[in-house]
Amino acid sequence: MEDITFDATANQKRIQLEAIEEMIYRKGEAFTDLIAADEWSKAIAKMELLYEDHGEESIEGLSLVRRTEASMELLMGLGRWDQAEQVSLSFLALRAGRTAEIARLILTASSLAQRDIPEAIPRLNLLADEDIEAARMRWITAILDPSKKIPNNIRVMLRLDPVTKRNIDLIRRYFEGVPTSNLSWKNNPAGKLQILGEIARYRLWSQSDIALDKLEAWAEKNDLDMMTWPHGQTARALLYLDRGMVASAVNIVKKTMELHPRHPHLRRLAIHLAFQGEMEMPIPEVTGLIWADTMDGDWEINWSTSHNVVAAPSITTNGMKKHSWNANSWVVRKGMTTVKTGINDWRKIEWTNSPLANHLIMTGLVTTVGGVPIDLGFPGWINLKQCEKAKLLDL
Repeated sequence: MEDITFDATANQKRIQLEAIEEMIYRKGEAFTDLIAADEWSKAIAKMELLYEDHGEESIEGLSLVRRTEASMELLMGLGRWDQAEQVSLSFLALRAGRTAEIARLILTASSLAQRDIPEAIPRLNLLADEDIEAARMRWITAILDPSKKIPNNIRVMLRLDPVTKRNIDLIRRYFEGVPTSNLSWKNNPAGKLQILGEIARYRLWSQSDIALDKLEAWAEKNDLDMMTWPHGQTARALLYLDRGMVASAVNIVKKTMELHPRHPHLRRLAIHLAFQGEMEMPIPEVTGLIWADTMDGDWEINWSTSHNVVAAPSITTNGMKKHSWNANSWVVRKGMTTVKTGINDWRKIEWTNSPLANHLIMTGLVTTVGGVPIDLGFPGWINLKQCEKAKLLDL
């Protein structure tokens, strides 16, 4: 009889656990789905649910796993790679399965973002062979170090991959000094992140008018409600600011903030506009999912440890020049008469600051992890000749 009572209690706890898990993890609302859909406010609010006290030890165990998973994926989505790496290592100690595969992809991406190829190789070897996301990671590793060979089966997988096709186009254009692509824009999560990078490069080349017209025409053609894409609205508002249409830009930010108040990129632009006296200051973000230049302490130190692949908003010191060269050298490409590719060539370049808040939309090589688009930047020391010799641009 005691055994039956014990079984019934255990079953009741299991049902309770499943109910809580279902409440937090409804179908179609995994953190990866929300971040891929640019639903940062929903994702952050959902993460906060995981920190509520449910009063059961077994439930607390579940919450620890879920909290770790949520933190790992949100940090990845924001490109906070040093922290994403640490949390992923913790997560792998807690759980196996498909989410463990995502954690292993995040670890590999972290190594690539940190430009640590020796660390990336053993992590790559733990990834699934027939996975397109793993295949892209192998290719990006080879781009950063062309001595690393890509197996033929991986080449075949990548040959028809639109994300890789755009990355190849980006590399070729960098060496040609051409800021924008002839390839058509794609209305999907990875495509949208690549579009943002295109807009950032239009701005670097002082072509904001062309970018704004193209963005709004593309959205109309694709029946895209821009209010559902707050990161796109961030870019759009910046383009209006470039035109001197401050009121229009402020209106875009205010209206989009009503629906997406915790979107980190949009929120950072809102903070800038608030400092200009154009709108009210957003409520502080308690989770710490913020940009380094709004953290306490030395912003340059914070930037270097928080944004591995994002060039700094102000590039005046040697530390920020070196960081930006390693992160995304597109920010200085326009001023180069001849392309420099040495790891220390940041010293030989005349640096200027990028357009206002361009770091909020700038991207380089793009891939995905669990369907979430991620930016791995564009270091200035990519060697075109070696990449071509290894046939990395001709799959």
